[in-house]
Amino acid sequence: KNPIKNVGLIEATNPCGEQPLHPYDSCNLGSINLGVLVKESDDEVDFDWDEYKSIIHTTTRFLDNVIEVNKYPLPQIDNMSKTTRRIGLGVMGFADALYKLNIAYNSEQGTAFGEKIMQVLNDESHMASEILADERGVFPAWEGSDWEKVGRRLRNSYTTTVAPTGTISIIANCSGGIEPMFSLAFIRQVMKDNQGRPTIMREVNYVFDQISKNRGFYSDEMIDDIVEKGTLAYRSDIPDDIKRVFVTAHDISPYWHMKMQSAFQRHCDSSISKTINFPHDASVDDVRQIYEMAIDEDVKGVTVYRDGCRDMQPMALKGSTKKVDEASKTTSTEAAATTTTLPLQAAGMNTTVTMSGDEELSPIKLPEIMPCVRIRQMTPFGNMHVKVSVDPIAQREREVFAQLGKGGDVANSDLEAICRILSLWLRSNGSLKMALKQLEGIGSS
Repeated sequence: KNPIKNVGLIEATNPCGEQPLHPYDSCNLGSINLGVLVKESDDEVDFDWDEYKSIIHTTTRFLDNVIEVNKYPLPQIDNMSKTTRRIGLGVMGFADALYKLNIAYNSEQGTAFGEKIMQVLNDESHMASEILADERGVFPAWEGSDWEKVGRRLRNSYTTTVAPTGTISIIANCSGGIEPMFSLAFIRQVMKDNQGRPTIMREVNYVFDQISKNRGFYSDEMIDDIVEKGTLAYRSDIPDDIKRVFVTAHDISPYWHMKMQSAFQRHCDSSISKTINFPHDASVDDVRQIYEMAIDEDVKGVTVYRDGCRDMQPMALKGSTKKVDEASKTTSTEAAATTTTLPLQAAGMNTTVTMSGDEELSPIKLPEIMPCVRIRQMTPFGNMHVKVSVDPIAQREREVFAQLGKGGDVANSDLEAICRILSLWLRSNGSLKMALKQLEGIGSS
């Protein structure tokens, strides 16, 4: 389905899957907030199609301008971006629009509305690109493309994409992309602090917040319950019409997730960022069925996600991030109690260390002279020289020393602190592998 095969084959996509790209190509994305285009008048609620079309023309021109004013990191990217003039206009706030229009996501009406949204976006953006081509000329790779074969002079080889809009939807206070809400109220986990703990923020969908207050069934207890369960389905105090429309990712079967993706894919130049959500107990066969359905629906790609399969997921329900300690079968909250038993067999130690809160673990004493391994590692601050002292009798690493060439006071202080605490751990019979597992992935400039 690549309309510019004359430029070459496409072998990969960007990380979220919505943007298949040629080597050195890029795509600047923009998304229209559908939720704010639902208008109320005389007790009627309608989607403003005229304003939507007008915005599509404006934003298509805007994204084409970005290609010119952008500063590219490599000349090859500059050249390819201006050869294909690929842009990716998409949408966000789709779930908000459905809520306002009283349409269920997991329904024929929902997928029909989604398909119309994308068809209008695709058609109008192509028309806008034709107008730009009359003013500014076609994209340089137009000759030999599928667009030339069908006789359409376009300024841009691609115009539409449905991106995840993770960050911009937070800024715009709307639902992301074409996804249903993860939950009407949820905990958002963002940057970790210096103790490795994520910052927790509770969020409530603004449409549900307003309607629940207007209809008189809002309560703090209800919001707390939604944060924990992720759905309204279990509550008998909420009207059935609300439960039918205000569905979330947990209420929608993988079948309807895929039906919505295929509805949008039928009218999209590029591809769709869409997650097919599975519950935590999903089986391999469940996933296989969706992969086969994706082939049948002729979508360009599919992403599945099983709830709770990552240590820290950006959006979570209350309690879903608790980890189970395999030795004691307790949650992480319980494992942080005063007395903790740590099995160290995985670290190569056939022993168990028991510590209480007011007890110190005494590090072993080391001889004055020890052999060491010397490593030189390149860093953004120049070469770092690392020396790891080894106990030849116990055959264990015992101390770590590191020196950074041009790091300055802050970087060198951080490095000294890391080496001191790491050496203390090793002298207390801790495993270097276990320490590395804790430290890997932590980074900054």
